[in-house]
Amino acid sequence: GGFDHGVRAGPAILTLANGIWYEGEFSQPGGQRHGEGCTTVPEGYLRSECGFMNYHGQYVKGLRHGHGELMFPDGAVYKGEFTKNRRHGKGRLQQANGSVYEGNWEDDRPGNGTAKITYSSGHSYEGDVIGCQRHGEGTMYYPVSHSMSGGVLYKGAWEKDDMHGEGELRNTDGTYRGEFVAGGRPGAG
Repeated sequence: GGFDHGVRAGPAILTLANGIWYEGEFSQPGGQRHGEGCTTVPEGYLRSECGFMNYHGQYVKGLRHGHGELMFPDGAVYKGEFTKNRRHGKGRLQQANGSVYEGNWEDDRPGNGTAKITYSSGHSYEGDVIGCQRHGEGTMYYPVSHSMSGGVLYKGAWEKDDMHGEGELRNTDGTYRGEFVAGGRPGAG
């Protein structure tokens, strides 16, 4: 790679003594990762200590910042926005079991707002969330493999991941429209 006044600058490849490998841009002053780059953590203890296998994306002053893709040791992959090394902004996390969370992230955790969630069962949800919990207005869909393939299972109000408030539940027995309390139907509908 290049040097400017004795400090790394421009495109380069860096391998640390512990085996962490970086290929990408460096900035001046300071010689920090800055711009587009890729960091790879070797298998073993260090990978579990760092919490990730590979990151490819933007860096600012040595930190993941901007758009990038982060691969975790358990097979999960996050694609989206970062701020100061944390998942923050719009992003999509796909787990090894097939479940997907796509929505806002705040300080490295699923955030508040609207999201699309696909569960390992094949069910999916689109609507309001608070920290990855269904909360507010939203719609739950049947899995494509179900006899009611991809159709609406429940549409209405949610609170702390439960159907709660006015809503409509559709299943093979028919449709219930009415009030829900903590996931249950207290009335006749």
